[in-house]
Amino acid sequence: MNKQLQRGLAALGLSLASWASLAAPVTVNFSVTIDSAGSPLVGQSFSGSVSFDDALGSVMGDETLFDLSSFSFDFAGSSYGLGDLFAASAVYKNGQFVGLDAQGDGFSFMPAWGGAEAYFGYDFGPDGMGNGSFAAQIDPGNGVPEPTGLALAGLGLFGLAAARRRAR
Repeated sequence: MNKQLQRGLAALGLSLASWASLAAPVTVNFSVTIDSAGSPLVGQSFSGSVSFDDALGSVMGDETLFDLSSFSFDFAGSSYGLGDLFAASAVYKNGQFVGLDAQGDGFSFMPAWGGAEAYFGYDFGPDGMGNGSFAAQIDPGNGVPEPTGLALAGLGLFGLAAARRRAR
């Protein structure tokens, strides 16, 4: 195998490896604590988790929305899954997780917006309503792709193009 072909294959390998490193499943564990004074659930905490593919985001201004691939939430004696939601996105602003934008029958999650913190609200009609704080923890090793991954991909493609030009 000649040197130009070896360099070209190495550059292609670097490019493909860097693109593969961009996609990763992200899992976020979260909890909500009901803090509305009139709520029958005041002081109680409930937990859940979501996951999504961080390579499949939709950019809207300085926000990136990721469709959820899984949702699990135990709340007020019931368990909810992805099929129980009308809409479901993980929201990042300027590369930082700011919460969930998700609505189910009688409850909703709102990401941090305009200086307000992320929160959770519910309304079960005569059985009560209220809202609470939202706290999340992203599993270590997961997150939105770093710009260096894109730089590596560009470098690999540049190397492939240079090796191809030399071969001519």
